[in-house]
Amino acid sequence: MKIRSIYLLSIVSILIMIIYQECTYDKGLLLGQSGYPTAIENIILRKCSVAGCHTTQSKNAAAGLDLSTWDHLFEGSKNGSAVIPFRADQSFLMYFINTFPDLGIQLKPVMPNNSNPLNHQEVSTIMNWIKAGAPNKDGYIKWSDNPNRKKLYVVNQGCMSCTVFDLESRLPMRYINVGDSINLNVHEIKMSPDNNYWYVIFAGGNVIEKHDASNEQLLGKIPIMADGVSRAWNSSVITPDGKHDFIIDWENQGTVAYSDLENMNTPMVYQGSSLFNNPHGCTLNNTSDTLYVSGLSGNFCYKMNVADPINNPQLPQQISLNGLPPNPTASLNSYDVKFSPDGTKYFVSCQRSGEVRIMRTSDDHLLATIPVGAWASELDVSESKPYLFVTCQEDTTSFLPQKHRGSVYVINYNSNSVVAKIYSGWQPHGIAVDDQHQCVYIANRNVSNDGPAPHHTSGCGRNGYITLIDMNTLQLVPGFKVEVSSDPFDMTIRE
Repeated sequence: MKIRSIYLLSIVSILIMIIYQECTYDKGLLLGQSGYPTAIENIILRKCSVAGCHTTQSKNAAAGLDLSTWDHLFEGSKNGSAVIPFRADQSFLMYFINTFPDLGIQLKPVMPNNSNPLNHQEVSTIMNWIKAGAPNKDGYIKWSDNPNRKKLYVVNQGCMSCTVFDLESRLPMRYINVGDSINLNVHEIKMSPDNNYWYVIFAGGNVIEKHDASNEQLLGKIPIMADGVSRAWNSSVITPDGKHDFIIDWENQGTVAYSDLENMNTPMVYQGSSLFNNPHGCTLNNTSDTLYVSGLSGNFCYKMNVADPINNPQLPQQISLNGLPPNPTASLNSYDVKFSPDGTKYFVSCQRSGEVRIMRTSDDHLLATIPVGAWASELDVSESKPYLFVTCQEDTTSFLPQKHRGSVYVINYNSNSVVAKIYSGWQPHGIAVDDQHQCVYIANRNVSNDGPAPHHTSGCGRNGYITLIDMNTLQLVPGFKVEVSSDPFDMTIRE
């Protein structure tokens, strides 16, 4: 009898433990109140958002990810968004719950932690839910309610994709595929002045992609040159009226194309022997009648009258950046060019010499030479503060003795002096100033194998990441480091 009583007591204890384990989701939260569709709720609340793991109370010990409700899920984690609507292949929640090769990427530690993995049907259910947009129980898909939403767009060279951030929450909200088998390498993204469209060009291929900025849909492909030959299209500048785009092919005998963005064609191409030698970055002056083009060879940039490109095309001039005669073998190698907000100065990053040259617009006179980090690359200018930001992708000396690769230099363009240097991340390249929110977004490529190991993987190379500079402190925003897909290279803001 005693043995039987002990046996019954053991059975009751086990049943109590099972019931307790089945009910350890967020205290006070009942099934049906999480906001998830029923099938998703039954998996997440019973196996993922349990005591000690991914609840509101314990999220800080679980990568900052709270899965207790659908709303909390879309508050993201310490590494950004766990779920990207419509893209299970870019949702890192999937990577950690999946143990089945046929369902995509698998990463460790397998979740649920210290418990049995989800079965094939459960993983498939979550995957299909994400592919359908990861809607809540009422069918609402996150970030689908505002076509005028302010966004940050980041193109990823490694995965031929664009990561779209919601600027309010600063979380990735969509992943959009760009390019095709012809377009070999997504290289630049530009927002139209009216914020209605975004355009992508490719270092390879011969088209510009035009997307609707309200819903990210591809509207069409604009042919750049009639011969259809793939070229190394690198940078572009859209005219203030949003109707035309100058696009730069940075090959040895380079080309400048003038595309019609409304009628989806390219009526004018500047090309010819020795017309442009490795042209690279470009910008328009404040009156939009003069195009400036940097050159990855020599000590000069190009300047060209474009007041009437169709009816009265003009040949480019070579503008010396150091007061010496233009020399294609000199070792400055200008990479990017930008104007000050008032248009009286323009700034040229010199990749090989690790400098920024500041030029007076009225007579193209050199005003100052500012040493910065190695591989000075992209430039962006604030209009609310007198700051020019410069990414220096391969700078390994500015932060010794620590091991770093890359820096962001901040130059006061009124005093022509460096006011800060910031370690933003490994191999920074793309940069976007957000004056409205007083911050600067930096795309850290992280493509070299000596960089920090990514926390996640996109399946097509080392993930890069986005960091954020506070323009008021000129320091990184603490805790903001969001992984994106492989090789984030360029970015633009929809204001």
